[in-house]
Parts: sequence; C-alpha cells; structure tokens
Amino acid sequence: MDGAGNMRGVYKGMQALILKEAPKAIYIWCHAHRLNLVVAHVCGCKIEMKKAMGILDELYNFMNGVRRQGVFVKYQMRKSKKSLKRIKNTTRNWSSSYKSVEIFLDVYEHILASLVELKDSNDPSTSSIADGLLSRIKDENFILSLFILKEILKCTHEACIEMQAVGNDLALVTKLIQHTKNKLQKLKANGDNIFLKLHSLSNSFLKKNNVITDLYNMKSIFKLDQTEFNNYVEQKKNKYPFLLPLELWIMKK
Repeated sequence: MDGAGNMRGVYKGMQALILKEAPKAIYIWCHAHRLNLVVAHVCGCKIEMKKAMGILDELYNFMNGVRRQGVFVKYQMRKSKKSLKRIKNTTRNWSSSYKSVEIFLDVYEHILASLVELKDSNDPSTSSIADGLLSRIKDENFILSLFILKEILKCTHEACIEMQAVGNDLALVTKLIQHTKNKLQKLKANGDNIFLKLHSLSNSFLKKNNVITDLYNMKSIFKLDQTEFNNYVEQKKNKYPFLLPLELWIMKK
C-alpha cells in the first residue's frame, strides 16, 4: 500500500478494513512508492526544480484541450507522421516524472511552434497563457533544471518500474537497488563535471532551437577570467540539489 492516510488509517483506513477480514495481514508501505516519493521530494526541494516541474504540469493542463492539442499534433505531423507524442504531467503515476521531462525535451521545437501560434489566438485567455508559457520555457534556468532532473530521474527510473512489476524476484530487486545506489554515488562523486556537462548541453539545446539565452550563455562564460568563471559556476551549483536526501534513502535499503 502507499502511505496515504486513507490507506494506513488504523480506524477507518484500508488497513483497518483489511484487518477486519484478515487479522494476520501486515501493512507494508510499498518501497517502490517510497522511493518515488523521495525522488519527488528531491525534485521539489529547491525552488528552481519545483518551478520547472510546475511549468511542465501547467503546460500539460493548458495543452490538454482538443483545439490546443490539435495545434501541437499538427506541428509534430509536419516532422513525422509515425510517432506522435503527448505531453505528460509529472505526477500521474510513479514513472511519469522521468517520462514528462524526456518527452518535453524530445518535442521542444513543436511545443515552441504551438505556443507561438496559440499566443495569437482570438481567445484572450488562450493568448495570455500561451505567451506566458512561451516566455518561461525559453528560460535558461528552466532548461538547465530539466537536464539535471533527467540525469537524476534516469538513475531511479528503472528501479521504480521494476519494483512495481508483478511477481518480482527479491534477489533481482536487491541487485537493482544496489545498482541504483552505485549510479547515484557515481553521479554525486562526479557532480562538478556533470554540472558543467549539463550546463553546456542545456545551452547547446537552446541554441539548436534558436532560443536566445541570457547574459551567461556558454559563449559569454568563456570570456570570464578563471576566478569569475569559478564564482559563476558555484552560484549556479548552489541553486540545484545534488542527491543528498535520495542517496540517504537508497543507503538505508
């Protein structure tokens, strides 16, 4: 079971109802669900990450209408008629955070084109929301946050999926958790280099999509002297969490 109050409640919760029928039943808070909650906590423990996930959910809600979805599909079909994708929200199921980020980055150019068209809509509400979303998804910090989130979520995605499967082999799951722990420790140990790599990737991504970044794009950074560059990198790094709560949870397992 998950850890929600209506499940674990000892008087009227699902636990209490099951115990009436099967007194020897043991309430177990699903470890796959707990892992996912910790991942969600890491994703939301810094304002930049929380804002990024919030923007993805807002975009999902906005594009869910038939007409707006039709505009999005139209731009995808111009590129490929075989593999249309739907924007996902970040909280629909345990694996949706990773898929939401992955799909957004895959179809970013089509989302940009769709919002440009929708901001010229005759409907004031559609136009205003599209214009606001367009501005926010072009922000360098937003894109950088998504690349960091994808790197973190990629480490735990396989474990989250496998632990939800029916008829799991305990030995296999134990090895998978150890493998996940090793990936997280390697990611944390290499944090500085990975951050620089992701920063470069996010700027290249924006450049590829013809989005003008702020003053601190990579071209500007390399004009700074070493002290200025190091200070800038430290300021950026301090904005983003690097795995401590998640690593502590994994270490316990």
